[in-house]
Amino acid sequence: MKAKKTRNKKEPVLKYDEIILKVPLYGGDFGIVATNDKDQLLETRGIDIEDYGDDEIYGHTFMTENRKMQLFLIVLNPYHKEVKLTHGVIAHEAVHVANLIFEYRGIKPDLDNDEPYCYLLEGLVNEVYKFLKNINVRLHLEK
Repeated sequence: MKAKKTRNKKEPVLKYDEIILKVPLYGGDFGIVATNDKDQLLETRGIDIEDYGDDEIYGHTFMTENRKMQLFLIVLNPYHKEVKLTHGVIAHEAVHVANLIFEYRGIKPDLDNDEPYCYLLEGLVNEVYKFLKNINVRLHLEK
């Protein structure tokens, strides 16, 4: 008879999902990661969350670069037991990505004509929502 594997109920189930998309018009790649697995994030993307002063993943934006392409990356933890992923967190991180894309393309946002910035931001946020829906993540309306 096989012995059943038991897991401590307090240990979270580790999850890691990601998608990499092309950034329209501006070039580069836009990545979205949904994870609570620090080790997998380090192994897959070379990001050690503890280098940024955090013990756990919550909501972060990174830009990585190699000879081929720039990757603008949002890392979210929708599996945190105490800190809930909200619409505001997604918007917050998407603004960081939009700013990085503009910065690396040498574009200064124009407050008198913010449509290019708004369209980029809208596209980024829509992709995050589509990705989270595809991996069956439900958002919280309040913290």
